[in-house]
Order: sequence, then structure tokens, then C-alpha cells
Amino acid sequence: MIFLLDANAISALMREDARMGSRLSSTGVDDRVVMCTDLYAKVKFAQERRGRSLADNDLWIAATALATDATLASRDSDFQGIERLAIVEP
Repeated sequence: MIFLLDANAISALMREDARMGSRLSSTGVDDRVVMCTDLYAKVKFAQERRGRSLADNDLWIAATALATDATLASRDSDFQGIERLAIVEP
């Protein structure tokens, strides 16, 4: 299973919330825990260096796809040129 942590989950971990810690400590060896905040920033800054920008929602979609090694199904050309992002047109 892949656990994708949102901002609230990350905040709970930073506060050492017992419930969140307990939940994540029960993950198995085949489970992955992913957060994409760093990837969000990397994609945002890389696009800005290229003179391009993405809407916040698109940045999160790209960061989540990168964090989970997913292939993004999209016809939106805004995602083109994002390094390591696999895209297929539906």
C-alpha cells in the first residue's frame, strides 16, 4: 500500500501525534509512505526557471505523480517538460 501524506498528516507527525505515529508504525515492509511537498517546490521552481508556471492544483498533481512513480494521464500541455514525469494522453 502507498500512504500519501497530506499537509495535516505531516503536521501531526511534526507534533508527534500519537495516533499518526501509531498508524505509520504499523506499515509493512511492502508499504510506502510518501509526501510530495519537496517535489512540489522542485517542480514549481524548475518551471519558473523555464519561464513557465503551473496552477497550484497542477503542481500537486505533478508532485504526487512523481512521488508515487505514477504515469500521469493528461491532455494538458502544461505538464510537458517536467523532468522525470511520465505522461500519456488518454
